[in-house]
Amino acid sequence: MDLALHKTATASSNDGDNDAAPNAVDGNPRTRWSSAYQDGQWIQVDFGAPATFDQIAIAWEQAYARDYVIQVSDDGAKWTDVKAVNNAVTQLKISVNGVPVFCRGGNWGWDELLRRTEGRLETAVQMHRDMNFTMIRNWLGSSNRDELYRLCDENGILVWNDFWEAGAFNDNISGYVDTAADTIRRYRTHPCIVVWCGANEEVPPAHLDTGMRQAVADEDGEVIYISNSAGGIVSGHGPYHWVDPASYFDKGSYDTNSFGFHTEIGMPVIPVTDSMQNLVGDEPGWPISEVWNYHDWSEIGNQQTGGYRAAIDARLGASTSLDEFCRRAQFVNYESTRAMFEAWNANLWRDATGLLLWMSHPAWHSTVWQTYDYDLDVNGAYYGSRKGCEPVHVQANAGDWTVLAANHTPGAIDRAAVTATVYDLAASDSTAGSRRSTLRRRTSRPRSRMAGSPATRPAPAAAGTA
Repeated sequence: MDLALHKTATASSNDGDNDAAPNAVDGNPRTRWSSAYQDGQWIQVDFGAPATFDQIAIAWEQAYARDYVIQVSDDGAKWTDVKAVNNAVTQLKISVNGVPVFCRGGNWGWDELLRRTEGRLETAVQMHRDMNFTMIRNWLGSSNRDELYRLCDENGILVWNDFWEAGAFNDNISGYVDTAADTIRRYRTHPCIVVWCGANEEVPPAHLDTGMRQAVADEDGEVIYISNSAGGIVSGHGPYHWVDPASYFDKGSYDTNSFGFHTEIGMPVIPVTDSMQNLVGDEPGWPISEVWNYHDWSEIGNQQTGGYRAAIDARLGASTSLDEFCRRAQFVNYESTRAMFEAWNANLWRDATGLLLWMSHPAWHSTVWQTYDYDLDVNGAYYGSRKGCEPVHVQANAGDWTVLAANHTPGAIDRAAVTATVYDLAASDSTAGSRRSTLRRRTSRPRSRMAGSPATRPAPAAAGTA
């Protein structure tokens, strides 16, 4: 019996006239109450008379409350707590032989379907290892080459392997689950594979999702199956544009305002001058023109290149040539990509378990989302990744300059000392030693983390294994 049906419902707020509180008790599953987008909101139902009940059923919409309290009252003025509910999702954490691994890496794009130059694949995987990455996401199963998995095995890089669907599913795909099962059987001998994912940024139709989950359980039972690459126990959805590097430390993924295991984050990345000359071909490389647009330079797309260019100009001045712009872009590429990984370092295991760039492996000559270009020439994002992901790393929070030492190795580091000097953008020690400080570490515990200001306490090793 539904005691609340058609009773009087009121709420602290509603998000538009069409989503008012009475919708919650009208018995119509197509209507709903939606509060203002802020904490501390409530809805109450007046039964009209005392009632006895032993359960409450709530039909949540996709945007449900993470934490809430159920209360009862005899008079609508004095309330008694009867149940506190925490819907917070425990984010994915990958362990290898019982040891947690901070999954840092990037998404692998379409290139392997288009170009199979001798030695190129081996070089690309080794470049991921050189960036101190521990994971590659084989986005949409773009590569179907045994060599990729073999090379990841050899280089100690874990693989998140998508199945092939993005966008609208065809519910009647004949043999889809059987093909997924065959794929699992083909590659399951590779220890690098630690995730099978059903779909990119969506949940597959129920019968396909159930079928793929069962196929993973039957064929590769020690590996986890995840339905959605950007929901549930992981998050995604960028940002894909430039943001102030300090904001990564405050907001994490921007998808859930937390860190967790985040599968896609990136920004525009202009490569070095020679690469841009290859990109524009016979067209003029400067000023920015239509040929850039053909290679992903878009101010209105997810990449929002206007903000990226403004960040370069603000830091180093407006450019007057292609070479000048490309050289200056490398500073922003380095600064921002390093900050992404450092923000996750600062929250490791407390609320951070994985971060994957969108993207690490480019599909073609591009102006966005890459750590090296189509010709395998590296840029500032490559070095920012390598620095932020190094096994033993000292960093400063880009917002408040809190210093933290991150130890991603399984062993303790004893009697370590770090001396830091502050430089300005002209590479001058403008502080004349007044802000030079030394952090000393005499004892440490493996896989522990604490942040500290250089003025108050030394920074011990942070959690993590590589």
